[in-house]
Amino acid sequence: MKQLVCKVLSAVILGLAGSGGVAAAPQTYRMIVGYPPGGGGDNMVRVLAQALAIEMKTPFVVENRPGAGGAIAASYVKTAPADGSIIMFVNQHVMGTLPLTMKAPPYDPIKDFQSIGQISATRNAIVIPANPAIRSFNDWIASARSNPAQRLYGVPSPGTPPEFLGFKLGRELKIDLSSVPYKGNSPMIVELLGGQLQVGITTLPDLLQYHQAGRLRVLAVTGKNRDPSAPDVPTLGELGYANFEGLSWSGLVVRAGTPAEQVKRLEAALANVMAQPKIREQFETSGNPLVYGNAEELQKQINEGMQFWRDLIKTSGFTLN
Repeated sequence: MKQLVCKVLSAVILGLAGSGGVAAAPQTYRMIVGYPPGGGGDNMVRVLAQALAIEMKTPFVVENRPGAGGAIAASYVKTAPADGSIIMFVNQHVMGTLPLTMKAPPYDPIKDFQSIGQISATRNAIVIPANPAIRSFNDWIASARSNPAQRLYGVPSPGTPPEFLGFKLGRELKIDLSSVPYKGNSPMIVELLGGQLQVGITTLPDLLQYHQAGRLRVLAVTGKNRDPSAPDVPTLGELGYANFEGLSWSGLVVRAGTPAEQVKRLEAALANVMAQPKIREQFETSGNPLVYGNAEELQKQINEGMQFWRDLIKTSGFTLN
């Protein structure tokens, strides 16, 4: 009889643990990255995985699932177990522009995921080859009005935030700018350095070393304030162009429906890790400014971003499929 009672009690306890009573902590966490190894997002996640493993005394494994601009990873996490064991790296593209450019998006950034926290934010930048005739943003505008080559701006991938920032900028300037999509930042930067491409828009950390060496010239950046790493570069707001204050952010999410105690556990661990000076140093060394925001702040970014990009993308008429 005692054995039977014990078995029944064990079954009840296990049932509660698996159905919202007291959710057991996962024995291993998997961090999903929708891009190949070696990129900026992958580097950040690997730094965090090591630190979170120490903080939570649990193994963290990084798993790359590249393809479709991050949609393959998002689709996978959307249907993964909602137990908090699977965490996804996301950015402004995956949780904003990408699903809005697809006729039948395989996931909903707001309904399908639960925010854990923001980990980084950076400025987008307008960049040109080192050209003695074009030394400022206003010089470029004047040249673009008369030179069609100056109206073609490179972007790291079609349908990404730089594509639509360029579209918005063209409308503000009343110049017909046209995007030239590349397969990543590297080939675009190579053509900027070689002079085959006259203008590019991408995140500032990818351009910084070339700007500082005088090989490329960053003309302007998004954001409310100048970037400390490039204090010589004005913001678009300073130059008289409003509504370019938003930053390109990244963060971590889990599947919607994950138990609240698991979400809070991950959010608290991330907050502790992001407060460590060595983590900030590792981020900045890899060119990714550490900018932490809690789950609520990241969710606000996603919600507001969806509205901003929805209106802009609809006006542009852009679609991926």
